Amino acid sequence: MLEREASAPEAPPRRRRPLLLRLLGWLVVLGLVGALLGAGVVIGLFAYYGRKADLPRLGNLHDYRPPLVTRIFDRNGVLIGEISAERRTVVPYQRLPKLLVKAVVAAEDAEFWSHRGLNYLGMLRAFVANLRAGRFAQGGSSITQQVVKTFFLSS
Repeated sequence: MLEREASAPEAPPRRRRPLLLRLLGWLVVLGLVGALLGAGVVIGLFAYYGRKADLPRLGNLHDYRPPLVTRIFDRNGVLIGEISAERRTVVPYQRLPKLLVKAVVAAEDAEFWSHRGLNYLGMLRAFVANLRAGRFAQGGSSITQQVVKTFFLSS
């Protein structure tokens, strides 16, 4: 009888949460950690590239002067030669045939007139196509992105 009184009452067994709830909890934690790391990377990139003094300015596009052909004429105005690294002639947009503009836009960026510079669906489509192919099979850049790359970035 003394033994009964001296022993402490047993604690009820601890119930474990179901496996599905535990997995869901871990997924939420991993998702939050991933989101915080992603936000940290984006903030770090903005901080790093935002400090660089040599970032391009959009005003540079207005001052762009492409290398043109140098034409040499004799004293009578007859063309006797051309010097150039690239054979370019600037043609104002107003003088371009409308059909040419439509053809270039259709070939390069069919959604050009409906997005604001970035075609997110086009980029996603190209990303998925490239993953499926296992290589760069499609480009997802818009005409705007191509202009930015050409004028402001290097290969």
